[in-house]
Amino acid sequence: MDNWAEIRRLRAVEGMPIKAIARHLGVARNTVRAALVADTPPKYERAMRGSIADVFEPQICALLRGTPTMPATVIARRIGWGNSMSVLRAKVAELRPLFTGVDPTDRTVYEPGEIVQCDLWMPNSDVALGHGRVGRPPVLTMVSAWCGFMMALMVPSKTIGDLLEGMWRLLRDSLGAVPAMLVWDHESAIGRMIELRASLHDVTATCQGEPVATHERCWASRQVVTDPAHIVRAQELRDEHDAIRVGANHRSAHLVPLRDLAGYDELFGVPDLRPRPRLEVVS
Repeated sequence: MDNWAEIRRLRAVEGMPIKAIARHLGVARNTVRAALVADTPPKYERAMRGSIADVFEPQICALLRGTPTMPATVIARRIGWGNSMSVLRAKVAELRPLFTGVDPTDRTVYEPGEIVQCDLWMPNSDVALGHGRVGRPPVLTMVSAWCGFMMALMVPSKTIGDLLEGMWRLLRDSLGAVPAMLVWDHESAIGRMIELRASLHDVTATCQGEPVATHERCWASRQVVTDPAHIVRAQELRDEHDAIRVGANHRSAHLVPLRDLAGYDELFGVPDLRPRPRLEVVS
């Protein structure tokens, strides 16, 4: 790298010819020519080495094709693996998603304009409120589920009036459109402080004294705890998904009331800008 910079300096600043630069630095003339052509200094890149499990990839794929959930230990016995298990587990983890398919409860697909997720963020520093006062007003955030486009607006309070006007301003000024659905997570706890209490046996999350989540305490580290009701619902979704795949009739048992978003236009006094039909009298 030092030679690369010096070669370019000698050529550009002192105007030395290639032969003189090569003699001065003790390098080949082709090295000087390559340094003058290159825009960046040369760097050493080690060639990527393959895994010792690559030769077993066809056998691993054949086993996973028949049984996608086959453990790596069983695969090791089937293919006669005699090396490190960590290497084989890494290869199996790389290949397994090719045969397991998509879990309908683990992956959600959104359409453009379908859902915008709403939430409140509480800042951790004071802002000037005017008249010599400071405070920490909530920030309304809205994220498009399809593209991840994020909008945010600080609002005076968490009252429904301020939230509705903030939502309308973000949709009008930032997104420029109204989605089919606006979603809030756990509306009873929006913008409020959640308190966690852990005993030797369970963990409870409360919001203003009301429990919003409770689960048995897990003593093992790095674990993910899921609400039992969510596990049951996830299994129901899988069963419904499988029923659809085999052609069974499917009808959702949960009806979600939807409100016409045009009602917000009337609430905020937004004029109707849609073109109206023109009536003409033809004699």
